[in-house]
Amino acid sequence: MSDWRCWKITDEQAEQIRAKNVEAIDRFYFDNLHILRKMACKYAYKHPRSCDSVDDLLNTLYLDLFVFWRANGTPVYDGLGLTLFVYYSFRNAYYGGLAYLVENNPKFLCSTAYRGNLISLDKPLISHRSKNEGEEGRHLGDIVPCYDKHDDGETEMCEACKRLCADLLTKRQREYIGYFLDGYGTSATAKKMGYKNDSCGSVSDGAIKALKKNSSIILQRLEDLGVNVDSFKGLDPLAKKERSYKLSAEKRARASELARARRARLRAETSQPTDKEGA
Repeated sequence: MSDWRCWKITDEQAEQIRAKNVEAIDRFYFDNLHILRKMACKYAYKHPRSCDSVDDLLNTLYLDLFVFWRANGTPVYDGLGLTLFVYYSFRNAYYGGLAYLVENNPKFLCSTAYRGNLISLDKPLISHRSKNEGEEGRHLGDIVPCYDKHDDGETEMCEACKRLCADLLTKRQREYIGYFLDGYGTSATAKKMGYKNDSCGSVSDGAIKALKKNSSIILQRLEDLGVNVDSFKGLDPLAKKERSYKLSAEKRARASELARARRARLRAETSQPTDKEGA
């Protein structure tokens, strides 16, 4: 029997909710409404700019109970998973709700963890900001064109990326890179490719190594498409990066010397006999 903590729910009722039984969903929702309302109030207080009202959060949660699985795609089987599911529903309420995204935009759920760090096309990139005040750095929209233009029309840039690296990868690796460029996360890609675990194993490693090995060819093809690759020219992705230290060589040597002296002092203290042993 699962530990549901403070939630008023049983294993049998949870199984019925996973089967989308409306009566079981109604019973759970109203039996735990006081807990859900407290959680919604707390979430709305901490995220005033990224969530709807408390009532909207609760209404969205009721619809999301027809999905009833956590962020990693595993069903809810205990109290901890149920708590995580509730907050996962609140987090997606601003985007239409978990049930809505599963039905209409499942790829959007793959990037949930990174939504707070999405890059704007109009915002200067951090690594390309000018050191002089008043000057604007390069924008993502200036570096990567949104479309690849051909005689037969315009196609999305990700489709052009699939084509330019197709002859450098195996069939299985092309499938993996295709899902990656379409926006699917690691777990979703593994499921679509038929893996039992949440990773693609040697396929993903082989694809990355193949792309790094042929980086010069890929850069040339990207440049032909109009992508600015000046900052990547002359770099070897397979080369090991030199280790960088915050401290100078003298300070590191001094710290090592003090560490050796401290270890020697501790060994001497532990090796000395106690008063009882001496007696």
